[in-house]
Amino acid sequence: MNNLICPYGRDNARLMVAFESNQWVCSETAERLAALVEAGEANGFKPRVVSAYRSLETQSAIVQAKWYGRRAVIDDYDQPVMRKNDLQWLKAILRFSALPGASRHHWGTDVDIIDQRALDQGHQLQLVPSEYAQSGIMGEFACWLTNAAGDYDFGFPYAEDAGWVSPEPWHISDVYNANKMAAKWCHDEWSQILVDLLPTDLLNQISNEQIKGFVEASMYKLEGVL
Repeated sequence: MNNLICPYGRDNARLMVAFESNQWVCSETAERLAALVEAGEANGFKPRVVSAYRSLETQSAIVQAKWYGRRAVIDDYDQPVMRKNDLQWLKAILRFSALPGASRHHWGTDVDIIDQRALDQGHQLQLVPSEYAQSGIMGEFACWLTNAAGDYDFGFPYAEDAGWVSPEPWHISDVYNANKMAAKWCHDEWSQILVDLLPTDLLNQISNEQIKGFVEASMYKLEGVL
């Protein structure tokens, strides 16, 4: 992977290649992803990447929209969360949305993947765990993906509920290249980037030691291929 790629999502777009029509990943990830999609199609699915590379600014917009109530924040049961205090609210946001500069989507190695057949049948995609449960609309696809991803060097960084981040069975990571990016990530460098990016009320919560622990946990390396 190009050493110029920034682990915080800044100025990376020019280093990515298009996958499908409007999703961008690094070139090595694109090759592995194409092989995985082809295998899915051979098994009767219609794999489609719905989110890949995200810039620092895009991730910031997502988090700030939730912070100020312009975008829904849901709980583990797909229900709206009520805001009680700032720290509780930020924790609820971080269950499903990483802070800008701390998202694996900045790297061009991680994607969210679905089975397009569900949308063709009229399902309104939410990307919540219940959709990927055994009885969910993506259940059959999720089972196949779990078993097949490792054959193409992809892993699941959010396979388990670690307490802060919700399981994301749709989120797969190019293990080799993502681990190189995780090794580059530095909390102090990231903190400096946020100072000019986010409003003070949100920055005050991010300085909390609990938040620091969450962010660093998100940057871990995958151990081999799942």
